[in-house]
Amino acid sequence: TELNYIMTLDRLRLKLSGYYTYSSDATAIYSYYDVIQAAYSDMLASGIDKEYYGVEVAARIDVSSRFSLGLAAAAASGRYGSDPSVEIRDDATQVPYVIGSRSYMKGYRLGGSPQTVLSAELRYNSRGWLTTVVYNYMADRYITPNPLRRMERAFNLAGSTERFREFVLQEKIPDAGT
Repeated sequence: TELNYIMTLDRLRLKLSGYYTYSSDATAIYSYYDVIQAAYSDMLASGIDKEYYGVEVAARIDVSSRFSLGLAAAAASGRYGSDPSVEIRDDATQVPYVIGSRSYMKGYRLGGSPQTVLSAELRYNSRGWLTTVVYNYMADRYITPNPLRRMERAFNLAGSTERFREFVLQEKIPDAGT
């Protein structure tokens, strides 16, 4: 679902957008070396639900015939909406050694992109010469959670509830600007 509003005036162009997306029952395959099993392994995670929603606003303001200002902002949220079912097999023999387990992913943030973005651009255009100054800011970026670390078998190795919480804490990447 997406909703857009666009306004155009003499010196102002404005766009406001809101969106919501829910995807369900996805599947992912991970290949890795399983330290617990001491074998190269394939993990099949199924029943993955993801929820995305956010708002975006962009404006272009013609300050004068030579100066213009562009502004944009986006605030989003992306989270896992389920705890997927997990099966793990030995890569060489395809013999399963984990069947029907759960990876506790529900509520964790989706990684891979910032969830808050701000941008400002100042342009000066005179006699064919263009000068542009741009600043971009990104925040609320997270490392993609590892489904293997959020399974009961990882909890059993952690030794305590506190140690397991430290183990599954989702890392936030520092904010950045350019």
